[in-house]
Amino acid sequence: MPRLRSRSAASVLAFLALHRGREFSRAELGETIWPDGEPEKQMQNLRRTLSDIRDALESDGLEGVVLEAGRNYARLSPDHFTTDCERLTALAESAERTGDDQAQAQIWGEIMGLYQGPLLSPLYDSWITPFRLEFEESYVGAVRGLIGLLISAGQSRDAVKIGRRAVTVAPLREDTHVALIRAYASAGLGSEAVRQFEELERILDDNWGESPSHEAVEALESGPVAVPRRRPGPTTPTTKPSNDLVSPSDIVLLFDRTNELASKRVSELRDALGEAGLSAFFDRHTSPDLTWGKTIESKVRKAKVVAALVSEGSDQNEMMTAELEIADSESLDDGTPRIFSLKLDGAWPLAGVMGGVLNSRPSFDWPSEADVETAVGYIKDAHWREKAPLVAIEPDHPGGAVPLDSKFYIDRPTDHLVKRAIETCDSIVLVKAPRQTGKTSLLARAAQFARAGERRLVLSDFQTMSASQLHSEETLYKGLASGLATQLGSQVDLKELWNDWLGANSNLDAAVVAVLEETEGPVVWCFDEVDRLFGHPYSTDFFGLVRSWHNRRALEPGSVWQRLTVVITFATEAHLFIRDLNQSPFNVGTRLELADFDEAQMLDLVRRYGSPLTSDEDVARLRELVGGQPFLVRRALDRIATDRASLEDIEADALRDDGPFGDHLSRLWFSLSRDESTMTEVGNLLEGKPFQRPETFYRLRAGGLIVGSPDEPRFRCGAYGRYLAYRRGPN
Repeated sequence: MPRLRSRSAASVLAFLALHRGREFSRAELGETIWPDGEPEKQMQNLRRTLSDIRDALESDGLEGVVLEAGRNYARLSPDHFTTDCERLTALAESAERTGDDQAQAQIWGEIMGLYQGPLLSPLYDSWITPFRLEFEESYVGAVRGLIGLLISAGQSRDAVKIGRRAVTVAPLREDTHVALIRAYASAGLGSEAVRQFEELERILDDNWGESPSHEAVEALESGPVAVPRRRPGPTTPTTKPSNDLVSPSDIVLLFDRTNELASKRVSELRDALGEAGLSAFFDRHTSPDLTWGKTIESKVRKAKVVAALVSEGSDQNEMMTAELEIADSESLDDGTPRIFSLKLDGAWPLAGVMGGVLNSRPSFDWPSEADVETAVGYIKDAHWREKAPLVAIEPDHPGGAVPLDSKFYIDRPTDHLVKRAIETCDSIVLVKAPRQTGKTSLLARAAQFARAGERRLVLSDFQTMSASQLHSEETLYKGLASGLATQLGSQVDLKELWNDWLGANSNLDAAVVAVLEETEGPVVWCFDEVDRLFGHPYSTDFFGLVRSWHNRRALEPGSVWQRLTVVITFATEAHLFIRDLNQSPFNVGTRLELADFDEAQMLDLVRRYGSPLTSDEDVARLRELVGGQPFLVRRALDRIATDRASLEDIEADALRDDGPFGDHLSRLWFSLSRDESTMTEVGNLLEGKPFQRPETFYRLRAGGLIVGSPDEPRFRCGAYGRYLAYRRGPN
């Protein structure tokens, strides 16, 4: 490629070249290269980059010949350029059609000569990924094919030479290492084969927490004389299935207990796995046993495989979400459990926390017409290859953020106060509320207000971040910096800016300054569900950095900090985790608290559902049952309005596992029953006794279980107290 002035110009040129001769609209190009930019900004960027490309490609007299760009389109003329990518693709197709070994060897050799590493490696645009994977697969296929031919022809030493280069060109591909191990073993170089196997172990463990496949073990033992191994054999297959993939009880199946199809299929799957010699566990019913939560947690943490049966609405199932969060946090240590999903029906990608765990992991279709052996095969044969993350979506039913166009969203006074703080460009806006009070829905509307006011918006949703993203300050800070730059359409080179000699705080601070200096106008940066950072060793440093941005407004007049508003939503008492309040952003700026629905707001919502409750007495009965808890109020009204259930039905089924609140209450019990001291405090509350530890009160209030003060705590709604009394049983 010619030398260009910017990475964006290189990306546009590469995109047009890889789509040889195809004409693209300017709008499509702008959306592809700057997906998070405003349309007007996209067009400005595109005009500049097309000019750069023209200057680089066209000399005097050739203007408009190579780059054909009209008012509404652009393309590269196919008559004036060629690419090695086209040649590589043609060779790969030719190799598949050729049955002659000698011809194949020649083609594979040419492919290996063309491929020099990941396509366009200085660029990281999402559109490049499919091309990059395609050419990498062609290269690896050529390596494996040629090494196989050479070994068969007794030319193992030549195979070793090819394999050595392959593991430097594609170091993270297990199959290149396996091919080299096989070449070493065939050449009688046993010690070299062992060293390569151990290098593969290190790479897989460092990058994915996995072990080499059975194919790697077989390669190690494929020589004339079996090669001794210095370490225990691997347990996770990638190409050759085996019934000893997992030992008994190492598979945990997760499913939506309220979904009839999921309940039926999970039983079929467990039985079929048993017939295949594999034992699986799933929990169908909650239990009043106080050890129930600990039992489930232990099963998930000790699992080798966690398969989630995903059905319509699963991403709003709180019990499944809680189990997946545990599996996700455990996978940081040694790569187990291996987590993937079996899609029964419904939309994909998933929303919320469940989307954060599953969208970036392997998923397989298991529709109702497919037999159970299909799913058994997925569990036995899964390669555990990571997929590109997908963006979570918002459902239009109770649970999760209420869509912007939903008629069921109720404005509360906090909505107006947040918008006013954004309008006046306050430094920090804090929105505190218990779980499921509507913080994310409020934030979505605040974001819409910011966009309408010509403010640039950035959203960092900690709820959807995986445990690996939050594992260290380095991974978190780089992710935040990348998200800021990407969503603002910044051209700042973060890799070049990031200095390993500096601490993570200094690097993030410098990145924020660089991006804001390049961005015009006010910027609103939303941090949703920051509670997930509390307790991490770096959390105090991070929040101290956010506090410093507020302080620097006064210290640096006219700086970029005057244009930045940080909106933070959280539930947990920050003072329990941040001891030095002078380093906390939670006691400055605009501080707001989002409350449950009051009586008037609840009556308004009843009217929006078509007034399925016909008397004030009925509304009062529902309020006694669910309080003003927005999620429970909507869940009850939705069931009454759409399923023709009566208020008596809701009251009668409120405590049932398959009732309208079953998954919500199951998660509540699951969370509490895992901690004996917390259960003791809940028992005190049920018996009218005071809390022994104030911090327990704050934690349970943040979790949405109780309201009031440490001296006068009470359950948030009647359903919570009755359910916990039932589960706890008689004293």
